[in-house]
Amino acid sequence: MSVIDRLLGRAGPRASLALPPLVSLAARQAAWWEHRQVEPALLRARLADRFRDAKTEPVAPQTFDALTGSLDTDGWRRLAVLASLLEEPGGLQVLAVLGPARGAEAHVTDAWVSVARDKSLLTMKLLRSSALRAEELCRAWARKLGAAIDGESPEASRLALERLDYARLLAEAETARKLAEARLEYLQKAQTEEDKRRSPRRGKW
Repeated sequence: MSVIDRLLGRAGPRASLALPPLVSLAARQAAWWEHRQVEPALLRARLADRFRDAKTEPVAPQTFDALTGSLDTDGWRRLAVLASLLEEPGGLQVLAVLGPARGAEAHVTDAWVSVARDKSLLTMKLLRSSALRAEELCRAWARKLGAAIDGESPEASRLALERLDYARLLAEAETARKLAEARLEYLQKAQTEEDKRRSPRRGKW
C-alpha cells in the first residue's frame, strides 16, 4: 500500500484541510528558518519528493528555478515553510487529490511561489510569534491550492483570510494615523485662531 493510500484510508479522498496542525507546523518551521539560509536545490528536491508521494509529476528543475527566480532571502524562507506543510498528512492528502488534475507547475506557481512572494510582510519573526500570521499564510496557501478548510464554507474561508490580511491591516492603520494627524493639526490651527480672536487688541498708545 502506498503512502497516499494509507493517508486516504477508508474515508476516501478529501480536498479539505484541518487548519490547526498546519498553523502549528508553520510557526515551528518559521522559528527553524528564521536565522538559516535556504539551499534552493535541496528545497526543490524536497518539494519534488512530496509531489511524487502525491502521485504528481514534479516540475522540472529548470522550470522550478525560473519560477523562483524573483524570490529574495525571506521569500525563500517562506517557500521553505510552505513546502513543510506537505509534511503534515492532511497537506499531502489534499495534494494527492488536487495535484494530478491540475499539474505541478500550476500548483507550485500559485500555492507556493506566489504566496511566498506576495506575503512579503510575513517575516519569520512574525510567523513564529503570531498564530494569526501563521494562520494567514496557511489560509493563503490553502486557497491558492484550491483546498477547503474543514468546517468552513468557501465564503467563510474567504472572509477569514480577508480579515487576517496583514497588508490590509497595516494600510488601514496607516490611513487612520494620517487621519488622526490631520484632525489634530486642524484642531491646533482652530485653537490658535481662537486664541488670536480672544486676545485683547492693543491700541496705538
